[in-house]
Order: sequence, then C-alpha cells, then structure tokens
Amino acid sequence: MATRNTNTKALIIFLANFAPDDNKPLEDDATSEGDGHGQHEVSRDGDENGICYKMRPNKCTEASCYLKGTDWKGSDLLPESQKFKTDNASACCDACLHFKVDKFCQAWSWRESGSDPHRCYLKSGDALSHKDNHATGMIGGFPNGIEPPASKHSYYNISRTVKLTIASSTSNDAAARKATLTVINSTCANPKALWMGEMNSVTWPSDAQLAQLRTASAMCEEELEVTTDALTGAQTVEVTLEAYAAAMLKVEA
Repeated sequence: MATRNTNTKALIIFLANFAPDDNKPLEDDATSEGDGHGQHEVSRDGDENGICYKMRPNKCTEASCYLKGTDWKGSDLLPESQKFKTDNASACCDACLHFKVDKFCQAWSWRESGSDPHRCYLKSGDALSHKDNHATGMIGGFPNGIEPPASKHSYYNISRTVKLTIASSTSNDAAARKATLTVINSTCANPKALWMGEMNSVTWPSDAQLAQLRTASAMCEEELEVTTDALTGAQTVEVTLEAYAAAMLKVEA
C-alpha cells in the first residue's frame, strides 16, 4: 500500500511479508464434498478415501489419525511458564490447529498417562527432524492429520526481497531521493523474544529489565540506496524483509 504526505510530498509505502512458502493458502481452502458438513476426506497417502487430511470443520476429532506412543522431541513453541493441560488429545490437537501467533505449530504431543498427565505440547517443524519419537504414555499428531511436506525452507515463510520502481513524470521527480526504512521483525520492536528468552518469561520484571524491554520495543530504521535509471529517470529501491516482518518505506527528495 502506498500514500503521499500532503505536507512534505514524501511517498510512504507499507510492506509486509506474510505469504506462505509451501504453496498452501493462508486459510484452509478445502471444499465440502457431499455430506453437507464441509468435510473433505483425503487419506494420509493422498487418496480421497481417508479422513486424516483437510478435514473440515473438525480436523482434530478423528482419533485414528493420532499416533500412539509418539512424542516429538524438543522444539516447543511455548516456554515452560505457558505450558498448559487439556482434557483430551483432541483438544491438544485443536490448540495446535488454532495457534495463530506465527502459524508454525506443525505437530503436537499430549501426555495420556504417567507423570504430569494431560500436558499438551505444541511443536514447530524442527521437532519432526528427530528420528526417535517413541514415548510411553504419549500421543502425537499433526494439526491437519498428516505430516507436513518436507521443505528446505521454513514451512510457512522465508525472507523475500522486492524491488520497488518509482516512475518519474517530471525532472523534479527524478532528483536525488532519500529512502528510509522503518522495520518490525524478529529483532526490531520485538520485546517478547527478549522476555521469553533471556528473561525466561519473568512474571515481575525488574526496573533494569523493564528498561531493556522498552529498548527492545523500538523499531529499527535504516537508509536504503536509491538508484536512478539514466534514460527514463525512474528510481529503484530494493527492500529485503525477513519472514513475518512489516515495514514502512519513506521516499523523499
């Protein structure tokens, strides 16, 4: 989206990088087939005979899709202070399915019996790389019923670079411009990462920790190079955004 400041005449462009990298839509686009309940039945192998893939609207109610004795090792999405329990495996699966913080919940584990029963663990895709997932008293599964496809990239997003060209209609437009990028990403304006990591999700931050969190809340700002085409006068700015970043680009004379 772009707009222009009526006072300074600066061009303001807003950008975000939220597009998926796995050829899947942002929201489930499965269509209902025949039963009137919006259920699209596809088996784990991809045949349209099973019920473990793209089940709508209740993807997590089919117990035959669960993996008994399975616990995905590590790669928890929530710190220990935010771990929770559910009444059953279906509710744990549903929590993974509706985990909307960054859409990276790709697997779940639920403790059926043993020490601290009914604990629900939400996992990122990194947990799927472990070979030994056997665990007594545990149930594992995937939010859509089947294991997500392997990818050399992160499952839902990657960094992307875009090249913005500003057409010039007059000689004044073609004058040297200054481009300033203000960014929100994993390291800029992200105090949550500091709080969950180094501060271990502290309940009552100290004054020093609060000061650190305020500093971590600040957006990052940098100047970008503007190149001009000698023939057309069109000017180009190249912007790189990491996954789930949002930015404002200000271009002014």
